[in-house]
Amino acid sequence: MTAFLDIAPVTRGHTLVVPNTHTALLSELDPSVSGHLLLVGTQIADAIRRSGLRADGMDFMVAEGRAAGQEVPHAHLHVVPRYPDDGFLVDAKAWMMPPPSREELDECAAAIRGGLEPADAGGPTVS
Repeated sequence: MTAFLDIAPVTRGHTLVVPNTHTALLSELDPSVSGHLLLVGTQIADAIRRSGLRADGMDFMVAEGRAAGQEVPHAHLHVVPRYPDDGFLVDAKAWMMPPPSREELDECAAAIRGGLEPADAGGPTVS
């Protein structure tokens, strides 16, 4: 695992955590590697909190695929320190819309369940 500062940071201390194994998507990594990616990300976040950067919070971000804004075709985790009035917005117009109906949620959950491995294979449950 390698961690380094982003060359186009959205806030001071914005760090990338990159697996040394190449895959384009996080979902293509071996689960032990993706778990280690998150562990290293939290260690970086803790180091930022202990540093003199005075971060008030932290965002952990992964973009998978072009529609999600992935610009580099290598799985990686952004650790973004947050500061009051830092100007970085995670904004979605959908959050301002009325929530979906129970029926829409149930339909979506059923579709996701249909895409999961069988529960006896250790997969998650979706409700």
